[in-house]
Amino acid sequence: MKCVSKEWFQLISSPLFKNLYSTTKTPRALVVKESTKGHPVLFGQPLSRTLFVSTIDISTGETCKEFTKDIIGSHYSFILSDNLILFEKFTAIAVCNPTTHEIVHLPLPSQPTVRYRLGYHQAKNEYKIIHSFRRSENYDLGFEIITLKDGGPVPVTWRTVKFERPSPIRWYFDNTLIDYVDADGAMNWLVDARQGNKGGKTIFQLEMETERFGTIGYPPDHLLEENESEQLVNIQGSLCLAYYSKQSSTITMYLLKDRSDQIWEMEYKIELHDINKNVGNDLRIIGYLPGEDQNGEILIKTNEMKAILYNINTRSFRTIEHIWIGWCKNLYFDRFFTLGKK
Repeated sequence: MKCVSKEWFQLISSPLFKNLYSTTKTPRALVVKESTKGHPVLFGQPLSRTLFVSTIDISTGETCKEFTKDIIGSHYSFILSDNLILFEKFTAIAVCNPTTHEIVHLPLPSQPTVRYRLGYHQAKNEYKIIHSFRRSENYDLGFEIITLKDGGPVPVTWRTVKFERPSPIRWYFDNTLIDYVDADGAMNWLVDARQGNKGGKTIFQLEMETERFGTIGYPPDHLLEENESEQLVNIQGSLCLAYYSKQSSTITMYLLKDRSDQIWEMEYKIELHDINKNVGNDLRIIGYLPGEDQNGEILIKTNEMKAILYNINTRSFRTIEHIWIGWCKNLYFDRFFTLGKK
């Protein structure tokens, strides 16, 4: 029995098995909820709470509880990626993989600021966690990074990343960060770098292979209209810049075809007025669900917290009436990524 168990453990721990498992699993909608039920209260404030992490199968509506964690105190934050979850409390940082139920603690950063982002480097099957902080009063930014490899170990220190600030970039400290996504082998921030009448919106990115910073300009043929919102999306691994116009009830999606030459192409234009005239202001693209024969679908959350699926092959859409995705943050990819021990 021990021999069988050992062989089985070796099988499921092998890179081939992990890769096969990850590629055959359809991503699910990630839902994070908090509850203070049953927790002690002092002066009307809960002293602790429970964090519930679940996933939803969009096709069936089946909900699967992935992970539950009790958190002491009210001052904490958590940051989500497509698989890992980062918890921060009083500069103490922990990373969790809901698939394996592992939790590891990271070393303390050099500065006590809650500015973290996670990125998955698919080519190397590793995660990058980047921490940004202000080094001076003139908005001089500093960055440090940790790389998590499958099987560990967890690094004991953060590495400084050289950063030459594009002028002007004040985003994290003037509330000018609009959106973030990791795609196309890079960690991408959509930022508003304007100062007065100078500058404009741009995409600020860190290439995960080289750990070098750069910027990408907007598609040259698009001007943001009034009552139009924008976001970054990962579509089949490619960086996508999406615009939603409330006036025309239309989503326009540009894909970055060439990062070095900054070539954008308008890939999809989704007309929503025929399906629902009241999709609202808070419409958001959650992610891309792959299908057979390139018959994938884009998952969209409406103002009514309903799910809309847009088929990129047939260019048609359908609503999923039986699923409420109001708590959905992004898609979750089930990976046997082993965090190891610090």
